[in-house]
Amino acid sequence: MEFGITIPLQRQLKIPAPFYGSERELCYCWELHGIVLQGGRALTAVNASNCYTVVLCNLSAWEWDNYTEAAAQGIRTGFLAEGYTEQETDAYFRKAGAVTVTKTHGRRPVAALNRIMDFLWAAPVETDREAQYQKVHCRFANSGVLRAAGFGNGGGLSAAGVRERLTPLEYLELDMRRLGIVK
Repeated sequence: MEFGITIPLQRQLKIPAPFYGSERELCYCWELHGIVLQGGRALTAVNASNCYTVVLCNLSAWEWDNYTEAAAQGIRTGFLAEGYTEQETDAYFRKAGAVTVTKTHGRRPVAALNRIMDFLWAAPVETDREAQYQKVHCRFANSGVLRAAGFGNGGGLSAAGVRERLTPLEYLELDMRRLGIVK
């Protein structure tokens, strides 16, 4: 699994710029970004293929130092919250492999990340000050319609003009089926 780290997060964490990644399957790549969300620091993980987003707040200093572990746990929590089973979630992580930190995965995934940030900043609900995994904000970000980098022309369902853009949740389901993780 590759975590493409944004330049603002590199600066926030005071880490050197990583190298470009080598993962060819964007579904196993995530863009990690640090933002200020409603006055607090948040770590976001946005899938480079399908734009599925996890939002984590209230991280301790240790968790910021170990941000890849926090992000992986957040992704696991997100998959389970969306109804994927433990077995399906474990299958995804097995197929994704060991975590490596890389540069972000190109213009299209970063453009989608920026669109997701717009969704998050427009969320009409306050963050949960007691929880790390921000269930409502994740649901809000993952229900916005957009184009996803892993889906060519936007994931269009048909040439007859049926909905050409989907939500990150719908794209995630398509990726999970394509990868054989869910039937």
